[in-house]
Amino acid sequence: MHRRELLGSLAALSAFAGTGGVNAQQPDSAPWVPAQYESFDSWLHAARAASMQFLDTPAGRTPDYLIRFLALWGAALPRDANGWSTPWVELPGANARVEFNMLAAGRPFVVSAFRMAPGCLLPAHCHPGGGGVTMCLQGAVQLEHFHLEADSADFRDTGGKAKVRYESVTHLTPQRYTLFTPTAANLHQLRAGPDGAVGVDLLVQWEGAGEFSYFKFASDPALERAAPGQRFTGTWAGMNITDAYG
Repeated sequence: MHRRELLGSLAALSAFAGTGGVNAQQPDSAPWVPAQYESFDSWLHAARAASMQFLDTPAGRTPDYLIRFLALWGAALPRDANGWSTPWVELPGANARVEFNMLAAGRPFVVSAFRMAPGCLLPAHCHPGGGGVTMCLQGAVQLEHFHLEADSADFRDTGGKAKVRYESVTHLTPQRYTLFTPTAANLHQLRAGPDGAVGVDLLVQWEGAGEFSYFKFASDPALERAAPGQRFTGTWAGMNITDAYG
């Protein structure tokens, strides 16, 4: 297996941020390089102000650069999940308990948390027109990445046939993160480790309204034995997670 090139360390990003090496702030502007924040609300206010400024630059209008900019801010996100005041909502129909928590809606990015029971599989799904940073806070989660082949049905064609190429696997543990963009690692599935997992997504939507579809494999792909480049077939299962399992 190959670990994704985009896999990184939040601790390393935090250390880099502390050097001020990429601080491009102007007088009276929000800091582009984050400090450490004690509360989620103070972090959110600063992160959104800095992101809005970054969007006004040529780099900020490029998805790859914006997602990496958000990864820097993700390093400064307070880690205390017990301090979140928003409620957890269970997603029914999964093979094991999985919950989501909308920590902050709005623009230019959304903050959403997930909590997965041991052995939980969030089946392969896409984020058309979207990208984000996925961070692990507790436990461990494995992300399996796929590339959608060009001759596949559109994700909105529920039941339509599609072909995917297995790209890589990323193993996230606390203080580790990975990225996806509209064109890279956008189709992926998550598997919680033996102790479950808690993580956070910083999500950006450039096109569409967040529509997605699960991908149902034609047969169990046995990904632990798969080689990068191996191809699999399946169908788009729509937005009901129950329909995505084999």
